[in-house]
Amino acid sequence: MAFLVLGLLATLCVLQAFYYYPRLPQQVYAHFGESGRPDGAASKQVLLVVYLGACALSGLLVWLSSRVQRGLEHQIKLPNRDYWLAPERRQQTLDFLSRGFLWFAAATLALMIDLFHQVFEVNLRGGGPLAHPKLSLGLYVGFAVVFAVALQLRFRQPS
Repeated sequence: MAFLVLGLLATLCVLQAFYYYPRLPQQVYAHFGESGRPDGAASKQVLLVVYLGACALSGLLVWLSSRVQRGLEHQIKLPNRDYWLAPERRQQTLDFLSRGFLWFAAATLALMIDLFHQVFEVNLRGGGPLAHPKLSLGLYVGFAVVFAVALQLRFRQPS
């Protein structure tokens, strides 16, 4: 399921880029300060490359880490590591971690799609602040906290 969601979000990223690209002016706001107001510009080609590159890189790095960790069990830091990586539980543990990393990749990609949607909309309006960057980041941080708590609960000391 997580892999499917990640694939759908990657497709949405590409579709969003190709939807907005012809609608954007040649020069776009591409950098935003803490207040969410634009403070730097670039060509729309640069914005598109940055967007697609950031989406691809963020999703790819987390997806790769979900795959690479399978060969590096000895480097995984878990509470009660010996118990959870014992031969009879090893596969379940690695599957759980792999799914978790895929969900984290999906959340990261969703954040990128949302933030760049806000950037595209500012450029179509001709300026102004981003619509809700703090909410976007807050939701992402909230997801990260829930993910961390889920890891702690899943790998707590067995009774």
